[in-house]
Amino acid sequence: MRVADWMMAELKRQGVERVYLVPGGGAMYLNDALAQSGLEWVEMFGEQAAGIAAEADARVTGKLGVAMVTCGPGATNILTAVEGASIDSQPVLVIAGQV
Repeated sequence: MRVADWMMAELKRQGVERVYLVPGGGAMYLNDALAQSGLEWVEMFGEQAAGIAAEADARVTGKLGVAMVTCGPGATNILTAVEGASIDSQPVLVIAGQV
């Protein structure tokens, strides 16, 4: 079992239903594990949008909101949404790839 597979199984075990993501080369193992996990995934057009969607999901469901992005600029582009979730005390997890 890959670490990426374990991560997706753990998200499912924690009650996460969907992951908002911007796929990229640095997160291919994560993307593959997500596709095989049975979790719903929503592909977004930008990292900020993925983070904001994860925060909205957390607000609506009361569960952990999850966003997944690639490494480098993908990881830095989501920081504004992370800060917004932090300020509003919303449970959001961001998973970023690693080359």
